[in-house]
Formats: sequence, C-alpha cells, structure tokens
Amino acid sequence: MALDMATLGSTLSFWEIAGYVATGAVIAGVAGESVVEFTNWIADKDWKATLGKASALTLIAGLALEIAAQVQVNTTSGQMIAFLNDEAGDAYRQAGKLGLSIGGLQKFVTSEQGNLDALKTRDDGILAATKAQNALFAQQLGTATGAAKEAKKNLDEMLAQLGGIQKVEQQVSADHSIKARIRGLLESIDRRIPGVIDSGQTQFVVRMEPNDITTLHALIAEPGGKDLISIIGYGGRMIDSLIDNGTLGPNGAVHEQIQVMLRVGPGLKGS
Repeated sequence: MALDMATLGSTLSFWEIAGYVATGAVIAGVAGESVVEFTNWIADKDWKATLGKASALTLIAGLALEIAAQVQVNTTSGQMIAFLNDEAGDAYRQAGKLGLSIGGLQKFVTSEQGNLDALKTRDDGILAATKAQNALFAQQLGTATGAAKEAKKNLDEMLAQLGGIQKVEQQVSADHSIKARIRGLLESIDRRIPGVIDSGQTQFVVRMEPNDITTLHALIAEPGGKDLISIIGYGGRMIDSLIDNGTLGPNGAVHEQIQVMLRVGPGLKGS
C-alpha cells in the first residue's frame, strides 16, 4: 500500500507539472496570436505569417496537453482517495478488535486486584526482613572491603619496589650488552683497540670499512650508545690499499677503508 501511494503521489506531481507547462504553452500561443493580429510590431509578412502559424499550433498543443493533464490529475486523485478510504476502513476495523481486547484485559485486571492486595501485605513483611539482612551484609562487606584495600595497597607498594629493581637490572643488562657489542666491533676491526680504550685514551683514529661504520652508527643510535662512543670526524678514503704503518685498522688488504676519528667515554672501558 505504501509503495502504491508513493507511486500515485509521484504520478500526480508529474501531471500537475505537465498542466503548468501546458498553461504556459497556451499563454505563449495567445500572446503570439495577439502580436500577429493586433499589432504591427512585425513588418515582414512572411515572418508574421510564420509566427501566426506557430502561435496557433502552440495554442492547440497547449490546450490538448492541459486537458490531458487535468484528466490524469482527476484520475490519480480519485485513486488516492480510494486508497485512503480503504486505509480508513482497515483502521476502523482494527480499532474495533483492539477495543474488545482491552475490555477483556480490564476485566482480568479487576478480578486479580484483590489477590495483588493480599500479596502486597505479605511482601511488606518479607521486604522488612530483607532490608535488615542487607544492612548486616553491607556492614560485613564494608569491613572486608577495608581490609582488602589495605592489602592491595601493601601489594602495590611491593610491586612498585620490585618493578624499580627489575628496571635497574634491565638497564644494567642493556648497558652491558651495548658495551660488549661496541667493544666486539672495534676488536673485530683491530685487536689493539680495546687495549687503547682500557689505557684511558679517549680520542683516536681508526681505519674502518663502510659496513663497519654503518654498524657503529646503528650501535650509537641505540639507548646508551652515544654515552659510550661517538664519531667526531672523517679523514681520507683509501681504495684497495694494504696499510701496515702501525695505525689502528685492518691489517690485511681491503677494498675500501675510511679514517674515522672516534671519541669514547669512560663507560666503554673493560670491567
């Protein structure tokens, strides 16, 4: 039904608009005929005759469309009224059925009212006893809750202390790990470098391959890395060279090596 009403409404709107268009066409046709018959605005006879014919045709078409639109509007309106009448009839019949159901329900409620009053008196006594039990339970629960809160507070303090200890242990472990990896990298470049660090020298030049420089940059970027070692400058770049002049760096021939100035902190010394 809702879909039919929506369709009829759309149809009615369409034909109403068509009627307005037809009225406009009639007005235009009458205006054209008036200009041709009663004015001398158009001097050219051919143009005047053409306008007269066009105006006549427009007038006829407008009248025909207006009549057709009015017929369709009347038909659609009648259909919508019929649908609304059907809806009203259904609503009336449903209201009658609902009225009978409500009347029966009212009789049932009246007959049961006495039973409800008796139950209410009994329930009042049960409710009073339940309130007393609830008050006692609430008192006991409050005592237990206080003890639980105190126990939780003590547990939180113990966990906080334990967490602090674990954090310190993790930091020490991480520091040792980054230190060991940096010393291991430098030792893999030249076995003499750890000894230079342990002697207390804080700045020195090392010839390093590009991949070792990349690894050192990654270690410096880790937490605690920059506190142990840093790169403060670069020197010359050597290709396919075998250098054995006592400087720190690879002892064998490598494809590429770069002079790197390093600064180390006291934390990098061996323990």
